[in-house]
Amino acid sequence: MTVVNAPSKVLLTGANGFIAVWILRYLLEAGYSVRGTVRSASKGDYLKRKFAQYGDKLEIEEVADITAPGAFDKSVVGVDAVLHTASPVTFTGTYDGEPQAVVVPAIEATKTLLESVLKHGTSVKRVIVTSSVVALMQPHGNSYTYTDKDWNEYAIDEVTKNKEGAPAYLFYFAAKALAEKEAWLFYGLHKREIKWDLTTILPPYVFGPLIHETDVAQTNGKPQSFLYGNLMQERDAKALGNEGGAWIDVRDTATGHVRALQVAEASEERLIISAGTFFWQDVLDTVASVEPKIEGIPRGVPGVERGSASGPDSSKANRILGLKYISLAESVADAIKTVRELSA
Repeated sequence: MTVVNAPSKVLLTGANGFIAVWILRYLLEAGYSVRGTVRSASKGDYLKRKFAQYGDKLEIEEVADITAPGAFDKSVVGVDAVLHTASPVTFTGTYDGEPQAVVVPAIEATKTLLESVLKHGTSVKRVIVTSSVVALMQPHGNSYTYTDKDWNEYAIDEVTKNKEGAPAYLFYFAAKALAEKEAWLFYGLHKREIKWDLTTILPPYVFGPLIHETDVAQTNGKPQSFLYGNLMQERDAKALGNEGGAWIDVRDTATGHVRALQVAEASEERLIISAGTFFWQDVLDTVASVEPKIEGIPRGVPGVERGSASGPDSSKANRILGLKYISLAESVADAIKTVRELSA
């Protein structure tokens, strides 16, 4: 087991994403050098401007097609660790012989990256792949606690067998599960010939402030924010008290990735990071309690009866990574603030 501490150089794929930009920020603040990949040069320009103070500690490399064989061959040379966050993120899917829109690109991008590390990443000591708790969420009763032993075989079966009949969101669930499975399969097949180890990080819904570049013009005047969009969505009382899930702040998600580089015990682990569970009425009640008051957010139905929530067990990650989680109130308030500032 190894660790990768600053001032080592880290490859961060998909460096312009919501989570990835926070990881990038924390890596640079901790003294690492970072080579970030983006799919177009314009995406990299924003990062160069935002983190200009770090000078040549930040390199930006364009990788237009992350599924193309050899796409990361150049990127992995001379780095000490790899954080793989690049993946399609959508809840819509299409089927044309294969689930092309989401599933295949997620699997192929992971496989392509690991092949490049195997062939050309001679200095790599650890690879961390960003997965998701949806890779665990095989349907169970409401009192079920998911662990790192679970896999979402249901989503995989629906997408590969039911095909066009599968709900669109299951394409994303299956993509995350199959991409992570591909990573562990690849690692197992080549473990004897490599000098690096593998860790996967599994966050749930990610809330918190936005620091990545967003195209307000294409999102009805609002930056892309899963949390804000859901806060403004109309729901009946039953939905407010029963719909939700597990959550984590984006800053804690980034911290978890950085610490997974620095802790030997993270080696060969699936690490579930989660601050807890919520229903949407809980979030609306939290907004109402924040000082100073946040105007313009629906109140929902305060006091509505809550259902029971299934959540993941994050105790292993908490122990290994030593995470202390940002509160729901702080995470939600900061998210709303940044969305409104970017929309002004």
